[in-house]
Amino acid sequence: ASYRLPASGQDLYLLPSASGYQDVLLVTNDQPLDGSAYSTGLYVIRVEGGTPRLLHSTRVAGYPQGSRLAGRRLFLCTTDWSADYYTSSTALSDWLIADGAAPALQQSIPLSGSFSTLAAGPDWLAVALTPPGQWGVSTASVYHLSATGLSALTAGPVTLAGQLNDAYKLQWSSGVLTTISQAWPSDGSPRTTWLETFRAAGPAANGERLGRLELARGETLHATRFAGDKAYIVTFLQKDPLFVVDLSDPTQPTIAGQVDVPGWSTHIEPIGDNLFTVGWEDGAVTASLFDVSNPATPTLRRRLALTEGYGYSEANWDPQALSVLPDASLALIPITSYTDGAATYGVRLVDIDLVAGDLRARGLIPGRFEARRAALVGDTAVTLSQRTLATATITDRDLPAILSDYLLAWPVDRVLPSGDRVLGVETG
Repeated sequence: ASYRLPASGQDLYLLPSASGYQDVLLVTNDQPLDGSAYSTGLYVIRVEGGTPRLLHSTRVAGYPQGSRLAGRRLFLCTTDWSADYYTSSTALSDWLIADGAAPALQQSIPLSGSFSTLAAGPDWLAVALTPPGQWGVSTASVYHLSATGLSALTAGPVTLAGQLNDAYKLQWSSGVLTTISQAWPSDGSPRTTWLETFRAAGPAANGERLGRLELARGETLHATRFAGDKAYIVTFLQKDPLFVVDLSDPTQPTIAGQVDVPGWSTHIEPIGDNLFTVGWEDGAVTASLFDVSNPATPTLRRRLALTEGYGYSEANWDPQALSVLPDASLALIPITSYTDGAATYGVRLVDIDLVAGDLRARGLIPGRFEARRAALVGDTAVTLSQRTLATATITDRDLPAILSDYLLAWPVDRVLPSGDRVLGVETG
């Protein structure tokens, strides 16, 4: 079954639902074909007996920048541009999605600046912005999340030493906001990575900086991840240092240890005392396993090249493309590889052996088009591209076998009449 919408999908959430049906919330980018202003669509769709039907739809002004769902509260960040597109306004809104009811606006908070990223944990949400006229730095506003909505954890936004580029570079815990940003000085001095901690314990907190740590002067900041009282930070110039930062004392963050390896990591997934990462080295997509059980001596246990010749994976810039499944000792990584001018598309299976501290490249689930997502249902892998949805059995991980391959969508560049039919023509 399918439900078609004149919109581009942004986020999809499964709402808490009674037995017998499943309610789905779609957050979409609704851009009119006439070039008028962007808007965000909120669609509540009920799937019952295998049939989807629209329950409610609501349109919100502005382009959807990011969202998070907590129970039945949707927190949505949007940007709205002026008619000349030279100025913009950003807002954080809180929507109640009651069972069977239309989305109801509870609160809207205007924010000053251009949107950078949105991050959230179980009980907090933070928005990073580029303040007006201050390119090169970011501000961060952090809020407590509860069943009743949002409440500020600082009296106003805090200003960081540099630019904050993704959601994995913020964390709030126990009244402390920790950020990792890259400073690009205008005087030509070397770029620098800064880890900073700020007091963020409630609406009266002034966001004072508690501590800061400079890392890797002259190198570019890449993957970061918080786990417990540690931060893991990857930078790159000619080699890839992985730093382990101890955050147990927020007034004195310190480098506990580091390891230098070739290439660089673009995303980090903590698994117990290990880090599974994806990245690049010499033009190839890589998967790596680090042992961080001793923060003073992090160790690279294994690195695999997943592509021959030049390759890339959407997981290199969008972590949602990566599926790490510790219970199955498996990772599913979409890849595109070019060898002798020919492209190979698919999802690479990688065994993760935490006991032996090893990775093993297994088979490739082939695709007709560039793979974007993969998931595991029992011994069946489900893969998704912009055009197709495919399933494959991976009982033999070295030889995945395609079970089905459905064409979901296709581009149409021209429409030609032909009797009582029309022909859709795709260019190239």
